[in-house]
Amino acid sequence: MSNSKRSGLPFGCRALQAGVLAWLVACPILAQAPPDQGSNALDTSKRRSEVATQKAEADIRLAVRTAQNLSTTDPGKALERFKDALTLVEDSRTLSDERKSALRSMLKDRIRVTELAVAAPKDSGDVDKKIRKATQKAEDEKLAAEKDQIRRLLDGIQGLQKEGKLGQAKLLAGDLASRFPSTPAATAADKIASASGQLADNRELKLARERSAGGALRQVEQSAVPPNGDIQFPKDWKERTKNRGNLRQTLTTKEQAIIRGLNSVISPTFKDSHLEDVIEYLQTYIGQPIVLDPQALDAAGVKYDTPVTVKAKAVTVRTVLKMVLRDLGLTYVIKDELIQVTTPDKAKDMMIVKVYPIADLARNRLEAAMLIDLIQTTIEPESWRANGGTGTIVYNPLTRSIVIKQTAEFHSALGSILP
Repeated sequence: MSNSKRSGLPFGCRALQAGVLAWLVACPILAQAPPDQGSNALDTSKRRSEVATQKAEADIRLAVRTAQNLSTTDPGKALERFKDALTLVEDSRTLSDERKSALRSMLKDRIRVTELAVAAPKDSGDVDKKIRKATQKAEDEKLAAEKDQIRRLLDGIQGLQKEGKLGQAKLLAGDLASRFPSTPAATAADKIASASGQLADNRELKLARERSAGGALRQVEQSAVPPNGDIQFPKDWKERTKNRGNLRQTLTTKEQAIIRGLNSVISPTFKDSHLEDVIEYLQTYIGQPIVLDPQALDAAGVKYDTPVTVKAKAVTVRTVLKMVLRDLGLTYVIKDELIQVTTPDKAKDMMIVKVYPIADLARNRLEAAMLIDLIQTTIEPESWRANGGTGTIVYNPLTRSIVIKQTAEFHSALGSILP
């Protein structure tokens, strides 16, 4: 009997069976993963880890914001939220050990301060006494600050008068007298500056009349010529306004996010908190990095654990950061898409000098002085040298422009005043 008969299958079926067996044997080989599948899996795992880290940061930041909002109305609930945020940090498997350590230190400090608020004495007499003492201290500090500010303004007025900038001196003296009407020195400076400014205005008026006499005759002749359209601009109008687009400071997406973060409102309470913890709390609150310059800290005699005490209600993060740094002899600048903490001397080197054409906004020195006063009293008043700061602004009559040396943050805000 043949082999085909013994197997019970026709010869063709046995051939098909052999082919199927051969295919099954080859299947494990064909089913092996492509060489690059392992690297794809590694990339996927890395992306998932990054997403998980970002989510953990967002959850912690949300918990901190919620606790902060409750700190003034319900310290007990605020304490619970801060502890919840600390639990999130401890339980996180995606945050690095360094990031965990920073967040843990910051949150423990927040818990300590909030526990003090919860356990504060209820005796109204003690509270009133502390309030009166704090009020008296604040009034004394305010009086000392006013005296120092008056002295700086008087020095600024004298300097402007020596430089022949009588218009600016008059405006500055008038502002000084209106802010401190009961100060004899301020009243005297205003009268002297007004008299000097009046003489300068009279000379300017005389020259203007002489120019206007000739200009009026030309205008009479030009009035007989019909305009080309509904509106007729001066011949040099385009030349005056061609540089207007340069007034706005271009910001990167990161810098815009930093500005928004600094403009956010907060009601902080820090009591003998470490500087490092305060900075960590603020940068966690706004979601933007704040870098401490070690050399600047050494120059100012400040350490990472220097105690900080600040309490405010409904103020911007920018204001809080300035309050914290000013008391330590420090300041901050926005550079390289970071908020960098440094000394005022180093901040001067980081300032930007920019020229703004104002030929179409100011026709003479007096109008230029008024524009300069508007800028100095509207945007960061305390940042100007005349007010004890470091920024400068000068009018150049030859080019009919103002030259401003200020921070990048200031130049970005200037676009909201100049069209």
